[in-house]
Order: sequence, then C-alpha cells, then structure tokens
Amino acid sequence: MSRSPVTRRGLLGLAGAGALTAGLSGCGIRLESGAPPIPGIPTQGPPADTPALQATVGSRQLALTALAQPTAGLQTQLKPVYEQQLIRVQAVMASAGMPQATPSTSVGATAASRVTFETFIRGELSASTFARIAGVADAYLPMLAACSALDAGVALSPQGLAAPGPAPAWPTATVPSAVAVGLLPAVREAVYGLEVIAAKTALTGRALVTATLQTMYPMRAQLEAVAGEAAPPLQSTYPLDPAPTTDPARTTLGRQLLTAVVAACADQADATKGSADHVGALLNLWGTALATSWKWGVAPVPFPGLAG
Repeated sequence: MSRSPVTRRGLLGLAGAGALTAGLSGCGIRLESGAPPIPGIPTQGPPADTPALQATVGSRQLALTALAQPTAGLQTQLKPVYEQQLIRVQAVMASAGMPQATPSTSVGATAASRVTFETFIRGELSASTFARIAGVADAYLPMLAACSALDAGVALSPQGLAAPGPAPAWPTATVPSAVAVGLLPAVREAVYGLEVIAAKTALTGRALVTATLQTMYPMRAQLEAVAGEAAPPLQSTYPLDPAPTTDPARTTLGRQLLTAVVAACADQADATKGSADHVGALLNLWGTALATSWKWGVAPVPFPGLAG
C-alpha cells in the first residue's frame, strides 16, 4: 500500500500543533470535562466541591429512604422537605458541571433500607459533616449548612425522633465572637417579645411561651458571654407587630420572632467557614431555634432561614 508523501507543510503543521499543545499544557489550560480528548492537554476534573455536594445528595437520599414509613408526628411533614432539598442540590451540581454521585459514593438501596430515620439523623450530625460544610466554597456553604440545620432541628425536636437515643455529637466550642454579635439582636428581640406575650397571656395558657423563654434565656446568655464587650448595646423596648392583644396575634408574633432568629443563624453561616467546630456550634443554635419555631406551628421548609 502506498503512503502519502510527507510534505514540508505537513511537518510544519505537526510541529505547530505540538508547540500549541505544549504551550496550552504549560500554561495550565485544561479541557472541559466531557470534551473530546486532545493528546498532551489534560482534561479538566470535576469542581473541587463535588465530593461535598455528592455526600449531601447521598444523605438526602438516605433520609428519604428512611422516611418511607414515618414513625413520629413531625416526620410526616419532612419527606417533601427533604425531596426539595435533594432536587435543589442536584440542580446546583448540574449547573456547576458536577457529576452526580456514582454508585460507589451514593447510598445503596439495600444498606439504606436498614437505616432508621433516627439513626440517620444522629449519624449525620457529626464532626465529618461539620468539616465537610466548613470546607466548601462560599457559594455552597449556606446551602449545605441549611440542609444540616434541618437535620439539627429534627434531632432537637420532641416530635422529630420516635426513638430515644444519644444526643448529637455537638462540638464543645462555641460560635466565634463575630457570630454571637450577629445573632444577639434577633435573639434579644425574641426574648423581649416573648416576655410581652407571656405577660399578656392568661396563666392557664402560658405553658408554650414559658417553655420557649426557658430555651431562649440560656441562648441569649451564652451569646452575650461570647460577644463580651463587642455585644451590641441593649435596647429597652422593641416595636412588636402585630400587637400581642389577642391569642391569634400572639401566636403570629411568636412565630415571627423565632423565624427571625432562624434567619439570623442562616445569615451567619458564611462566618463559620474553615472551622468544623464553629459550624457545629452554629447548627446547634440554628436547630434549637428551628425546633422551637415548629412548636409554635411554623412549618418545616427545605432551607430554613435562607430566602428563596
């Protein structure tokens, strides 16, 4: 078989292609993942935070499997919430060009079927989860933290877990001073408003607001101790809307005050970046506020405290 002659132009073309390949590779240029391979030019790998988001997808899938047969009152409301979390995280991954979890990184159906919802929640609130959240980029940290805030709320809610068990492995560290300063305005306003609600509620109807204040007083004291001299100035009064003159208005006001605390926790998520202990400490406060708001009739949402 005859071969085509090698021409000068062909040699120059090969040399030029080789020089271009070497230059592109030397400059750190990478092909997009999924692009046809070109010899000498490495293909771009998945984004750095892919494993963290894959793990979050896997955990949401495990929660949904465990919720196939709800065993506690609150759990009947949680399945659609976890479904929305899963859909959103998968959509974010797709828009960022992240591959979805492979069978080796996702939860197998057989293994998942043996995990109860209580086991999932207690296992998910761990140092490894806190570290995973702390290590992701700013664009993803609030979303992943809000996913775990829902888990924390469930773990801390009397209606969330049907079976008693060990408490989540919260870190012994507290939130940093800057986070405490950011949370105090909402927490102080909530305490003030709840005290007014208690004062205007008949003695026979004060059980809920009294229990809520018993939760909020230690939270306020802890945050004030951590903030120290950086704490914002105290306010003697706060405008309350709606005015707590009737039982329905007092219920609405209580829900709004606690929802504002949940939103304040979400606002501080970025400030925990880089520290698993700070993430865990914030999730403890976030989950406490969330579980308390559910007692007042606030419905669970996929990303508590985040807008949209």
